[in-house]
Amino acid sequence: MSAALERAWAWGPFVVNRRLQMVYPLSAAAVALAVIVAACAGGAGRQEQLTLDSVMYRSLPAELTGVKLPVVSADVIAIAGKLPEQLAGQGRLSYGGWQSDDRFVAGWGDIAAWGAPSGVSGAPPVQIVIRRVDALGQQTAESGGVAVITDANRVVNIAGRLEIGRDGRVVWSRRSGSGYTVAWGRFDNPWLYVVTAASERNLSAALLALAGAAGTHASGQTMLH
Repeated sequence: MSAALERAWAWGPFVVNRRLQMVYPLSAAAVALAVIVAACAGGAGRQEQLTLDSVMYRSLPAELTGVKLPVVSADVIAIAGKLPEQLAGQGRLSYGGWQSDDRFVAGWGDIAAWGAPSGVSGAPPVQIVIRRVDALGQQTAESGGVAVITDANRVVNIAGRLEIGRDGRVVWSRRSGSGYTVAWGRFDNPWLYVVTAASERNLSAALLALAGAAGTHASGQTMLH
């Protein structure tokens, strides 16, 4: 029995016995049944799987409007090389860089408050990850856009707020809870971009830094180049 259904069974007798008692027995039963059905429906809605077709149009965060998304690895590497040493008033951490040909990580903030690179237990105040998702094995998505949907399905029941949208050929998501995360990628492009931050101010600064490093199109469309 699902948690929602268990809660419905637990609260149903309370509604019947305490609120309606036995004055309106049929109404009481109907209310109890409604409580159970509503709880089940809510659980089913949360478990519905997102697909490319089910992601509705929603414009990209303003900081990413018109950003270029390269396909050639050398151009992606160039973006990583243009990221600043200072971001939102915080210095870049010494860890990170290209961990392989398909994964780049950079962080900014106080490493003493975060932990040594050999014992990472969380995330720094700002972090940017770029990775080629089609190089991670058959169990992962083959494009950045599909990877965003896959991740959204994984975290849909985790506490916090999740937004997901499709703007042209770009799929993006934004999560907020204990921190903030924005991920985006094209569904015809293997690269995925993920920014995490401890505050909305830091998140916006990181998005602008990445967009500045990638460059933007005058048309305002987030396009390949």
